[in-house]
Amino acid sequence: MSPPYGINLFVASAISGESIEDISKAILPSFFAMVVCLLLFTYFPIFSMGLLNVLK
Repeated sequence: MSPPYGINLFVASAISGESIEDISKAILPSFFAMVVCLLLFTYFPIFSMGLLNVLK
């Protein structure tokens, strides 16, 4: 799931014999979860700095 996504899709398709479209559909939930986490940590600093505030 780390960049480069395109190369990983081609390799997974070649190894498994599945089409790139099928593999892309299968990884969408994980991709959306990563985007949601990125947005939470970027726009709400309490999620990224909360542990530091608790330890002080």
